[in-house]
Amino acid sequence: MTKQEMQRALKKTYSGENGSLVALALKTLGCEQKKLAKRLGVSETQITKWKQGESMSHEKQTKLRKLIGINMYTDVALYSRQARSRRRTNGES
Repeated sequence: MTKQEMQRALKKTYSGENGSLVALALKTLGCEQKKLAKRLGVSETQITKWKQGESMSHEKQTKLRKLIGINMYTDVALYSRQARSRRRTNGES
């Protein structure tokens, strides 16, 4: 696999995760898209595009993950399920 093919494959993998990552950030930070957009230095429209699966730069993904306290190796779907499970256990919705 060439370097270019590898980059495309990684980009496709990460773009599928972007919607989950943005949703997790909104929930974890307890903010709306407008506030998250401001914290990331992007438009509110860009947040919507990421939620719909558009690719996100590595820089923005890293910044977003830092905001919510997870690293690049954390599986976002698994993290979301664990957080929901903890909230249910604690009687939260």
